[in-house]
Amino acid sequence: MMSCKPGQIQWYLPEELIFVILLWLPAKSLMRFKAVCKAWYALIRDPSFAQTHYANSQTRPCASHLLFHITNKILDPGSIHPASPNGAFSNQLPVHRFDAKGGAPLTSIVNGLICLWRRDGYRLDLLNLTTGEKIALPDPPDPSRAFRFKFLPSFQLGFDPIHNQYKVFYCSSMERNPFVLTLSSNMSWRKVEDVPLAKFSLSMNKYGSRNVCVDGSIFWSFERLIVDGQRVVQYFDLADEKFKLLSIHDQFGDGKFDSEFITNIGGKFTMAGLVKRFGGNVENHHNHESVGKITLWRLINKNDQVWVKSEIELPEEMVSFRHFNIVGTTNTGKVLIKAYPCLPRDLRKWAWGVLLFCDLRNRGNYETRKLRFEEIDYSAKIPPWPIGLNVSLHVENILPLHLLVQSGKPNL
Repeated sequence: MMSCKPGQIQWYLPEELIFVILLWLPAKSLMRFKAVCKAWYALIRDPSFAQTHYANSQTRPCASHLLFHITNKILDPGSIHPASPNGAFSNQLPVHRFDAKGGAPLTSIVNGLICLWRRDGYRLDLLNLTTGEKIALPDPPDPSRAFRFKFLPSFQLGFDPIHNQYKVFYCSSMERNPFVLTLSSNMSWRKVEDVPLAKFSLSMNKYGSRNVCVDGSIFWSFERLIVDGQRVVQYFDLADEKFKLLSIHDQFGDGKFDSEFITNIGGKFTMAGLVKRFGGNVENHHNHESVGKITLWRLINKNDQVWVKSEIELPEEMVSFRHFNIVGTTNTGKVLIKAYPCLPRDLRKWAWGVLLFCDLRNRGNYETRKLRFEEIDYSAKIPPWPIGLNVSLHVENILPLHLLVQSGKPNL
């Protein structure tokens, strides 16, 4: 309802229509519109509104972003900068700059949330990368030891879709059993009675490493595990909080690939392999047609262990690249790959690499975006040649964290 002087026309918008209009607005606008009135503030902070807005954001192009985690020097926690899907830096999300005292990234990003650790008191925080809201989490068991680098601890953030709960997984090489923290009103760390098969490998994973939370489970990529003559991957089921084994497709058991990595493609756990043209085992492979291709095996059914194969043929100019990272799937269904060379002469040409967008439904359809940080606005405080760069896909999530820990049910 608009306040009007006598004789003027009054305009009225039903609450249902306001709800629908706000649903399609970007997160940046919604954060500003909380100041319009108490009713809008309550609506935007309502978990059910956040749930519907997040569902809409999955298909709304302007709600999909890239996140560049950039480090400028060794042991620097760096900063996270938002970018549009084409790789251009954006101001639609906040920039997050980290330091060890105020909070440094500790886990992978899950639904736009990430765990931070603070050296000051060895504390844990949870950060919403969309809204910038941050809350403190309970201290892990023996926090001073948990954050000592030499003990190689592991903290992983995950989402359990069965119970609609976020959980933090903690494993240390000094502890026999891992611990789990469920984000709720009465948060406390619980010891997991199940013991992992390869605990020391679990503890070596850090932010930006190849661990994946998908389909209610946390998967780790580590050295080859063989059980009863079959290569397996170990994962942690967040619903029943047990470790389980997944038999790997036979294609990954014969040493066919020079590089192997895991990722999330379309909400499915995926193993990928690459045969390199140079510096790899091309001469040892009988099928030279696989050179320059990334082979994907997606786990369609986890219980029955049904896999589906697909291939991505790299552009000719990228076949000689040495480093590839499958970031995930965009909201348009394209697979996003970050690749970069290692030779200085190639760096001068490609700068910090290239983003490759591949359409699995059309193997010849791909787009490339060069990453050249020397061309950006230096007010962003990014040097032209940063030391490290991780790329993540991000969909806007305005979930209020304080309500999450009050109820434990994000409804997402």
